[in-house]
Amino acid sequence: MLTINLKESKCLKHGIDVHRLKPGTMVYAVTRNSVYKIVKCDDDKYRVWIQGGKYFPQPTEANFSGSTFGGSIMKIGWIGYGMYMELFSLSHRKKYQTTPVEAARVVGNGWEYDMEWNNMGISTETKIQG
Repeated sequence: MLTINLKESKCLKHGIDVHRLKPGTMVYAVTRNSVYKIVKCDDDKYRVWIQGGKYFPQPTEANFSGSTFGGSIMKIGWIGYGMYMELFSLSHRKKYQTTPVEAARVVGNGWEYDMEWNNMGISTETKIQG
């Protein structure tokens, strides 16, 4: 059984709140199996364009729900280390869950930020194209 101290959890303190990103901001998320490019659409906090993995070979409009540890409790709008991202594809009318996130980069207008958990031996330079 997985036990998490929510007050001390780095993945819940140090992550990305996709719902608060400005329109046009991009997130490159490297999961165990895939690389995803997520672009915030507009002021609707849920809408994004996502591309990557086997389910999104082309940019696909989706609602970004948040992330879980694989169970039923969700951190709404969040991307955190080791968490599974959950999205609802508007064109497929289906919910998708990724494998756990291992690295992430946020790219805005003239700036970018690598999440501090990227220094855990994961090279995003070779995995993230964009």
